[in-house]
Amino acid sequence: MSIQEFVESLFSATQMSISDETGLKGSYDFPIEFASPRARITDKPEIAPPIEVALQKQVGLRLVKKKGPVEFLVIDSVDKTPTES
Repeated sequence: MSIQEFVESLFSATQMSISDETGLKGSYDFPIEFASPRARITDKPEIAPPIEVALQKQVGLRLVKKKGPVEFLVIDSVDKTPTES
């Protein structure tokens, strides 16, 4: 998959806003296993690592936290209009 597709799949899995700043082109295979950010931390060794650790160790990519503009949609109101079936 492309880096952009990978970023989109990471967003789907984590609900974290992630942007691609690698500049890489082409298709890649990303075999990665990580714990959901919503998973509870336990003492079980079989639990996968957090995404930040997994990306660095398993794929060689690094997440860097940044502040910046984020696109989002605001819905002020909704008018219900009947539709014919």
